Amino acid sequence: MRIATCRNSASPRSCSRPGTQGRIANSEQRLAVRGLRADLGSTWLAITYQLGEVPPAVSVAYRFTLAAAILLVYCGVRALPLRYTIRDHVWMALQGLLLFGANYVLVYLSEAHISSGLTAVIFSSIAFWNILGMRYFYQTPLRPAVLLAAGLGVAGVAIVFAPELTVFSDGKAGILGLTYGLAGTLAASLGNITAVRNQRHGLPVVQQNALACCTGGCW
Repeated sequence: MRIATCRNSASPRSCSRPGTQGRIANSEQRLAVRGLRADLGSTWLAITYQLGEVPPAVSVAYRFTLAAAILLVYCGVRALPLRYTIRDHVWMALQGLLLFGANYVLVYLSEAHISSGLTAVIFSSIAFWNILGMRYFYQTPLRPAVLLAAGLGVAGVAIVFAPELTVFSDGKAGILGLTYGLAGTLAASLGNITAVRNQRHGLPVVQQNALACCTGGCW
């Protein structure tokens, strides 16, 4: 009979049977994916509820000022550094302007003219813009499998919101909504590219998002 042993362990709990750590990791990954689905899925609902009461720019300011406050408090509690060079602050501000400012204002304006489902389909094209952006700015190879996956993702979103797509009007309001949605998607993609740049230059994710949210809420 084989007996599992654990060497150099500071706690008996760190000793586990073979496969236990793998199951724990898989459970954590599933939980992370579910949380991501809940967060990204609910954002369109949040936008719908915010529309009409105040101008889109004010709605975005409310949303990201609150997010910035929460993240800054977290940084303070964890004693995370927030002092960076002026150059770093400029890049983080650009990330916030694109990803948390212009992006959301344009998406809010889009949903004011077309359905949230159609806006979601337009925004799902960000997968392609990210791929092209990474290719242009970072010379990342274009892989057929990645392009296929992006296409399947867009198709899946379109299927989910198919009933809303059938009632689209190609009048002035509809065209304006499409334009806002596409512009918001491009802004978000450029924001993602900027975030990649910031991470590659060693800026921590929590701090860069906290400071970027400040810009998104105040711009």
